[in-house]
Amino acid sequence: MIATWKYAVVEWKLMFRGWFGLILLVVTGGAFAISLINNAYADDIGWYTISSSYKFMWFLFLLAPLMAVSVARRETAVKTLLIQGALPYRSAQLISARLLALIIPLGAFSLLPACFYAYHAWHAGMAFSAMATGLYMLSSFIIPTTFTILLGYWIGTWTRNRIVYLYSVAMVAGVLFLTKVVLLEWMPAQWTYLADIGLSDLTQLGFYSELWGFTDAAAYGLLRLFHIALIVLIFGGIVYSAKRKRKEKSRNTVLCSTAAATVVTMVMSALGYASIWTERTESSKESFTFYRQLLQENPSEINRIAVERFLAGEEADPNANPLTQQHKNMLLLGKKYAMLTARKYDLKVTIGEKHRMEVQSAIQLQHEGQEPMERFPLSLRHHFQIEEIKVDGMLAAFEWEPGEDVVWVVPARPVQPRTVVETTMKYAGTINDWYDPQGSGGIDDSLDAHWERRVFVDADQLFLPGYYGWYPYPGTDRLAELEQVRFDERPSSPIVDEAVRESEPYRQPADFHVEVEAGEQLQLIANGERTKSQAADGRQRVVFDASGVRSFNLIGGNMTEWSESNHLATVSIVLSNQIPPDRAKSIASNLLAHYTELSQIAKMLNPDAYYPSRIHFVRADYPGKVQNESINNQLLYRSPPIKGEFLKPIDSNGFNYLSYPNHPASMTYNGLAYFDEDLLRATVLDASIMSVPQSKLAGYMTEAISQSIGHDDTGRDEPLFIPSRHQWNGAPHPVYLALNKVYEAFGRARFPEAIRQLYEYARRYEGNEHDVDKDFIVFLNSLTP
Repeated sequence: MIATWKYAVVEWKLMFRGWFGLILLVVTGGAFAISLINNAYADDIGWYTISSSYKFMWFLFLLAPLMAVSVARRETAVKTLLIQGALPYRSAQLISARLLALIIPLGAFSLLPACFYAYHAWHAGMAFSAMATGLYMLSSFIIPTTFTILLGYWIGTWTRNRIVYLYSVAMVAGVLFLTKVVLLEWMPAQWTYLADIGLSDLTQLGFYSELWGFTDAAAYGLLRLFHIALIVLIFGGIVYSAKRKRKEKSRNTVLCSTAAATVVTMVMSALGYASIWTERTESSKESFTFYRQLLQENPSEINRIAVERFLAGEEADPNANPLTQQHKNMLLLGKKYAMLTARKYDLKVTIGEKHRMEVQSAIQLQHEGQEPMERFPLSLRHHFQIEEIKVDGMLAAFEWEPGEDVVWVVPARPVQPRTVVETTMKYAGTINDWYDPQGSGGIDDSLDAHWERRVFVDADQLFLPGYYGWYPYPGTDRLAELEQVRFDERPSSPIVDEAVRESEPYRQPADFHVEVEAGEQLQLIANGERTKSQAADGRQRVVFDASGVRSFNLIGGNMTEWSESNHLATVSIVLSNQIPPDRAKSIASNLLAHYTELSQIAKMLNPDAYYPSRIHFVRADYPGKVQNESINNQLLYRSPPIKGEFLKPIDSNGFNYLSYPNHPASMTYNGLAYFDEDLLRATVLDASIMSVPQSKLAGYMTEAISQSIGHDDTGRDEPLFIPSRHQWNGAPHPVYLALNKVYEAFGRARFPEAIRQLYEYARRYEGNEHDVDKDFIVFLNSLTP
């Protein structure tokens, strides 16, 4: 070992002689600094570090093999190769020293992302337990750096020609990128991770969550263990080859034992990863199998008018696709039990181990119909096993509807009209819902395909959205359905991808009293007021109360709900604790400002627009395609107590899930244009009845509204739209220039008047798609003097 370190010191002297060491330090530090510039996700410490380090690590991955080749062929370059064989040294010591001389400085550079993350996390007041997983994952970047050094050194021994430098770069790029592309032809994307030595883009690969931070540490650790064993195996191969070339005596027992141990480690880590992969695959397959057997409730060929005519008892429209008998039966069944509503819930939830949860529920059901019910349906996810059901304290029989998320309850006595009954249930189940997308959008989509975890219960984090159906609700509405993505959206075209999508049925508000027992380390958030909290013996009991809630959502993990208020509204948003408190408060404050001003503009454009005075937002990773297109929801539209009162696009009591483009971490950098557009389209702009030109005009209008909120026009030095950021064919976009003139003419205070005129113009526009910009510019010019 002493000799090895002496050799390493000599290698460092040779390597960093002259100005090379300083140049290497400056270039590497500069590359890391450049990667931090103009990062859209700077508000999120973890995401900022990952998205920046991904670029930096690729620079390091290409630099490392070049330096390794240089070290491997140094004797060739200085022409001492012929006399080296006569020198008394051991190949293992010399090779180890050379590799250590490279691994230590380059490994230190690969730890820069971890150091950057640790500094900012500590400065933000993050506890070590909250940053530990991130430090472990970011520190593991030293593993692929070591691999590229070994690979470059091995390639450097191939030939004396300088072309070996090109070989090393091509080989490293091929191993880190092309190998995965090739393997995608023969195996699922998840298995290609074993060949993806880099694993540096943790966000795209599913190891970083926008809401929960660094995640899936067990699978990541097994992959890295596999890569470490592979590195040891390659090192052994290099040493063994050098010894054979010099005809040194080898301790074959040691070499064989080491090789066997590394192979066993690779096999065991692969098997451990396979067990995780198998568990997720079985979960995904089970969902696909279950929902593939269901009749599609709302296929595109079903006409809404046909549903309304059938419910009204009118003759079918001969020009519309007729309803099948199955869909008619589905509507009649939903109509029969539509008058059974839930008024109050009392839920006791116990979070156990291995994704297990137990629930004791008591529901007050009100029968508003005219006929007694000898049995009634409750929607509940099929994953649960029901222990017992009681109606008004008496045991009731029950049975699952085959192949449905519906359980039929048969009480001891029929439920009488105009009465309220209490239904209690005990049920339990494993909640670990995975979806395995294989990618249907080309090679980039396939490379980014990774496990999507829709709903889950863990010891330290959970996600139980109300639309999932983890508590019972009266009726037969679908909780989820199979969605098939076809090549060109025609029913006869090939299916390129499938997904199970949740469907949130319209539900009437109810009162909730929810008691949750979980591990003490789990931070719980719900769309209800936390009224009680106790902790003892490593467990905690938290009580939430919510009044008039359409659905109850329970979320847990390393996160915080931030709230801001003014005289008009209270806005809260759930954010990962990877976002520092000062940034989180700023995001919540910006949301409040935009929400408040949007509500005033929306009500000006549409007096019926509903913006509640209190609202919760959350940006979950995979909230599914929450859709309210169930044909049974037509029944609710026809119910006078519900129509116009509860069917509002913005839920004041539940969590409002931000759409995919809305990333809280990038709201400071990119603004809130997507947030503004989503709210306006939900409350003012009905995309289903808008033509393509009208939709384009509406897009211009929402952009103008978003830009005007918070815009300071006192100095009038900066226009509403900066021309350099809105280009068309290399020149400033004429529509945005015209909007700038309108804003300058009306001013900040009177700009809503201009918005009203833009809205009326867009509603009445009848031109074609090719002339919309030209016509719109003419109209905008007419608004300015």
